[in-house]
Amino acid sequence: MAQIAQVDVATSPPPAPLPREAARTLSGLEQVRAMRDGIFGLAPMQALMNMRLIEAEDGMVAFSAVPEEKHYNPRGTIHGAFTAAVLDSAMGLAVFTKLPAGSAQTTLEFKLNSFARCRHKPAR
Repeated sequence: MAQIAQVDVATSPPPAPLPREAARTLSGLEQVRAMRDGIFGLAPMQALMNMRLIEAEDGMVAFSAVPEEKHYNPRGTIHGAFTAAVLDSAMGLAVFTKLPAGSAQTTLEFKLNSFARCRHKPAR
């Protein structure tokens, strides 16, 4: 299993969308592997969420993501949007690895549920 590490922004190319030429000529898997290998800059969302693409195979990707204080909710725990962003990135790129050159994909919908437990007694 890969070790989780923060993204080293000092040695990575600056965050940027994929070059158009790469999107036109490389398969989805080739593009994702190039992202993993640092040939392209991190996607801006990956930089924002401190995510690093660590594995890329046909139909499968794996990210590490190290939350920072800026990713906390008001209670001081990791905001659900952080988890959703990592999940959306993994799902999207896993699908993308299956696509030929010149293709595109985007998430239309996915659902997360949260659970709350109340510890105080309701007023009578």
